[in-house]
Amino acid sequence: MAQTSCVAGSVNDQLYVQASDGATWSAWTPFTAGPAPTVTASNVALAAGVSLAAASPFTATEDGTFTTYDFYDATGNGHFRINGSVQATASIIPVTDAQLARTTYTAGGETGWSHGAVDG
Repeated sequence: MAQTSCVAGSVNDQLYVQASDGATWSAWTPFTAGPAPTVTASNVALAAGVSLAAASPFTATEDGTFTTYDFYDATGNGHFRINGSVQATASIIPVTDAQLARTTYTAGGETGWSHGAVDG
């Protein structure tokens, strides 16, 4: 394994790996390799009217610095606010790195959270 390497191209690649103990093989496990940022997010249960920082349910990693985050509220059960200004439902909401700390999500009549992708 120490001599095995993968060189990423200019776009993401969907790769798979499996391992064997000499008798049986593991399941194939997918992973992504490439220059694009990686985002992981957790579901959050919120009571109606409760707000949280938009950045709190996710982490983003990459080799460089993030410049823009995109959020999307597909269901409209709540709303995003940037600097206190309510953002439109069912639209992509671009948030600069400087605005992220001032961006919140407030749950509406139903529990929910819609998270988005990241542009790096």
